Amino acid sequence: AEGLQAHLDLQGGQPHGVMLPIHWGTFNLAPHAWSDPGEGTLAAGARTGSRIALPHPGQPFEPASDAVPDAPWWRSV
Repeated sequence: AEGLQAHLDLQGGQPHGVMLPIHWGTFNLAPHAWSDPGEGTLAAGARTGSRIALPHPGQPFEPASDAVPDAPWWRSV
């Protein structure tokens, strides 16, 4: 949620473009659950109407396309 707020702040508070969270979902090094960052970002994106790209690690995609990878892939890991 904090990352998404920074994304919105940099855009004048209005959702625009696509947010691509990085450095999450690859190592379990934090005291919170491994999936919390992805779940929290999805929920915050839904609340604000923001487009969130959450590709599987190493998955290529085009940020300018109409469809970006936003399926919660980590739920099946």
